[in-house]
Amino acid sequence: MSGRTGSRAEPKTGDGRLATEDWRLNAPWRATAAGGAKGSTMARILLADDDAATRDLVQRALTTDGHTVISTQDGTEALEKLREVPGGFDLLITDVQMPGLDGIALAESGMAANTQLRVVLMSGFAGELDRAEHLQAKLSRVLTKPFTLEQIRSAVKAALG
Repeated sequence: MSGRTGSRAEPKTGDGRLATEDWRLNAPWRATAAGGAKGSTMARILLADDDAATRDLVQRALTTDGHTVISTQDGTEALEKLREVPGGFDLLITDVQMPGLDGIALAESGMAANTQLRVVLMSGFAGELDRAEHLQAKLSRVLTKPFTLEQIRSAVKAALG
């Protein structure tokens, strides 16, 4: 733990209840989504965004869809989560502009540590996305803020393909 205070999301089950077991022990971390479409799977998603409103909206939408979402308020905290459980996440969704470690550096570190990690970048500034040009071939999706719930759900579905 980083010792920071503030709102941290607890892992939730597909129906929104708090998970009682240690989320790091839930291997292989893919299960049939409760109430999901036939053949659908829940994904382990790490969400990094310093904007609480965006973070909460995305987390609620994806949790409702049956995914397990661990949210963090910045890139440094997200990198700690990635290092706690190597290979433990299917998807990283990150804002580009955050204090400290930005989303591009986070994506680079995450993909270096886990070649199977899929990444969705979010940004409210088109110029920031230009800095990620060298990652284009490795990124699953890029979303420009503001986006709709349908757009984030669509991006996640496509990224998890």
